[in-house]
Amino acid sequence: MNTCHTALLAAALSAAACAAPPAAEPATAQQMADLISQARTLGRTCGKTYHPAAPPLKWNPLLEKAAAAHAQDMADKNYFRHESPDGRDMAGRVEQAGYRYRAVGENILAGEPTARAAIDTWLAAPGHCKNIMDTAYTEVGMAYAANRHSQYGVYWVQNFGSLAGK
Repeated sequence: MNTCHTALLAAALSAAACAAPPAAEPATAQQMADLISQARTLGRTCGKTYHPAAPPLKWNPLLEKAAAAHAQDMADKNYFRHESPDGRDMAGRVEQAGYRYRAVGENILAGEPTARAAIDTWLAAPGHCKNIMDTAYTEVGMAYAANRHSQYGVYWVQNFGSLAGK
């Protein structure tokens, strides 16, 4: 290979390695709720456990608020964990948003550019799939945040819950 081709190949590989993470495709709350409800309409195996079809989840704006805050925090601070760097966990974030729960759960994901891809990835992971199919949860809120300067580019959060006293 001549020097010119070698230099071009090296430049192309370098550009690919430095490429920005994927940008998120905008998704509305209704689109996300529809995708989650569609997933629950069919029985499915999560890992080695079969889960029968489950009723649709009701969209809850307080769970969405908590999900949006955590997704934005992960994007802004470039981390990917259920617990934030300042020690806040999912239960604390949900309570801070004003949601009083009997049961609560969370799925997080980074790097997927669309709500459909996020749901499909969660359904392929046994623990995340279980959260989606769990009949203990009656409500959901989901959000994403994007930061092209962060490691993963796009951060998704799903919060599941059932209200206290119901």
